[in-house]
Amino acid sequence: MLHQQWLAGLRRRPLQNANKLDSAAGQTRSVFSTHWLVWLVCLTIIVAHTGWGAARAYPFVDDINPIKDWGDDWLTYKENALSIVQGGLLMPRVSGAYAFPIPGGFLYNYFVAAVFALAGPNPAYVYVVQGALLGLGSAVMTLAVASSLPLALRVAYALTLGVYMGIDTFHLTRQLLSENLSLLLLPVGVALALRLRDRPAPGYWAGAGAVWGLAALARPETIPLGPALALLTAGAARSRRLAGPLAAFLLAFALVFSFWPLRNLLVTERLDTSVGAITSYVGTALKPPSDAESGGPDLGAIWRYYSASVLYVMGIPQFIDPVYRVRPHWWLMWGLFAVAVGAMVVRRRIVFSDLVILAVVVLYLGPLLLGAHVYSYGYRSVAPAVPFVLLFSFKGLEVLLQRYRRAQPQRAPAGS
Repeated sequence: MLHQQWLAGLRRRPLQNANKLDSAAGQTRSVFSTHWLVWLVCLTIIVAHTGWGAARAYPFVDDINPIKDWGDDWLTYKENALSIVQGGLLMPRVSGAYAFPIPGGFLYNYFVAAVFALAGPNPAYVYVVQGALLGLGSAVMTLAVASSLPLALRVAYALTLGVYMGIDTFHLTRQLLSENLSLLLLPVGVALALRLRDRPAPGYWAGAGAVWGLAALARPETIPLGPALALLTAGAARSRRLAGPLAAFLLAFALVFSFWPLRNLLVTERLDTSVGAITSYVGTALKPPSDAESGGPDLGAIWRYYSASVLYVMGIPQFIDPVYRVRPHWWLMWGLFAVAVGAMVVRRRIVFSDLVILAVVVLYLGPLLLGAHVYSYGYRSVAPAVPFVLLFSFKGLEVLLQRYRRAQPQRAPAGS
């Protein structure tokens, strides 16, 4: 019975009309009907991040060299991009299959190569573009993903996101790291996913699938996100009319993502199914610590590792490495996030758009915590999820504000 009550929250009407989705509560509004103040804030954020990126990159000196940066991802991305510009799309520098320990951001090599081809082979130009991408990602989150928030909270979210990105994420734009590309592709993909149920045309679903294919090429940990959101949308609708659009989404996703193994096939003359050795990489990361005496899994070490990883994601990194700084503003973010989840559990109801955002957080951070060594990647691995966690925390703030208003005594009308 409980799961039926939860599903009722996804419908337009109560459970007896469960074939219709809830489009009133938490509805995503058109970007073009957005209040001018939201547009102004978003434009300001884009200009600020782009200008800040250009100022920090000036005087545009190439700061990556083979001696100082040997073994770092940014050197590999630079050399791969130069190989693409000079030798073609097959990236001849990587003579074998593109696989770990080569950096996992396959598409990012081509992004850097495109900037090199247009502006010159200097990473400083990429830093400026990445500053603009960070601002654009924040704008897409505010305009298209956070559209169900009331105006005041939406503006507050945009400003808070700009501050969070400036404090925590902007330093990533000064490095050649593929997470910079995910900071835009993920918001665009989620914005399209939120509108899948209102646009059953196969062409729209195919376009969304292609964007999620690009996101998966940018960062392998996003591979399950797009198909999962498409399946979630089709499953919640319980409509056979979405079978065709769902097939179009999955086909477009697979075709775009196939560029990675296809490139490996053309270079190695065999189909490399490991696609970045993701399977062996995750298997290594998931291998539990062994007890020296019994030879079995060391449950204490497993508990300490995963609890420390969770605390790290919550802004308390001391249990992994004291070198990392504490992020107290994340405590507030996750506290409000918990309020939003708690309200949904108490109400036994969830709006579809909120379900999508919650699914993004869980499907991104869950496998990351289980299948990657957070302590080796640091904040960069968590960064693409922060805008979505922050958005969901504003849902918690909305709940608290609603309770505060209800708790205020009703004033009698004037003259009564």
